[in-house]
Amino acid sequence: MKRATIKDVAARAGVSWKTVSNVMHGRPCVSPDTKDRVMAAVKDLNYIPNFSARDIRGHATRRIGLVIPHLTNPYFARLAEKFHIIANQADYTIEIELSGQHGEIERRYVLGQLSRSIDALIISPTLPDTTKRLVKRDDMPVVLLGEAVTDRGAMHHVSIDNVASAVELTRHLIGKNTQRVVFLGAQHGASSTGSERLIGVAAELDKAQISPDRRLFVSSAEWSREEGYRLTKQLIQSEKSLGKVGDVVIGGNDLLALGAMDAFREQRIRVGETVRVAGWDNIPESESSLPSLTTISPDLDSLARLALFLAVGDDRFLERASYSTVTAVGPGISFVVQHEMIIRESS
Repeated sequence: MKRATIKDVAARAGVSWKTVSNVMHGRPCVSPDTKDRVMAAVKDLNYIPNFSARDIRGHATRRIGLVIPHLTNPYFARLAEKFHIIANQADYTIEIELSGQHGEIERRYVLGQLSRSIDALIISPTLPDTTKRLVKRDDMPVVLLGEAVTDRGAMHHVSIDNVASAVELTRHLIGKNTQRVVFLGAQHGASSTGSERLIGVAAELDKAQISPDRRLFVSSAEWSREEGYRLTKQLIQSEKSLGKVGDVVIGGNDLLALGAMDAFREQRIRVGETVRVAGWDNIPESESSLPSLTTISPDLDSLARLALFLAVGDDRFLERASYSTVTAVGPGISFVVQHEMIIRESS
């Protein structure tokens, strides 16, 4: 089926293509009735706008969109800073958008309904239908950050190896007296960071012949320190009586793990002696916490460089990047960046 163009929308709505462009860019110079007609035509024709400046002016804007959930998580704050610094050194501009809990922001980028043109989109998705929608975009390069997606079409992908890092972390944490292993941030079903890390944890427990209580693989509404504290406190106070010698708690990220440590500290359960705790991301507080937190540290510098390379094809970004593996599925390329397990006092 032929993809609808801006002229098709204009013809359906009975307006000029410039009016359609004004509506798509959210400009206030269009009457409500005209806007409604244009949006109805957009929906009827399943039109996906093409705002690439290459198509409009014949050259690149050197602007790259970066959509991440928020900056309250130190991991995303550090990642955004990496993108900004590295891109700026090569004379590119990073436009950061925070999707947070507001699905509409993420949807706007997925549909290309932007007020300014960008050459490429780098996104850490939060909505379950985002990747399915992005597969339909063919007007600009799209790079996914985080979990792998099987059917990603021409989209590119950069992440650490969530399964392998989870195996490595679990192997370090468990011992002869390990009976119970908690995983905070478990996600089931569709491929996600939480589900991939849970696969690695479960695989290593099976290899060690430890039968896990899957009720201890706990899902969480958000990956925050507050949520880690709340979930761990519930497990301590429940019939599980979490906090016995040999218990292990693995947070899906450092914030969940730090929250678990807060709950243990409150109950005077010694982390690193009675229980072992670890997480992912190596955020600054993981090193300064008491006790310091064992964590998986991703190579954020290479992650940003590889994502930028895939976004704009500038070889300068590739020159100083390192990676474990690279695979190509159709037109899409996937890089897996390296990680390091940093062992600290909590384990």
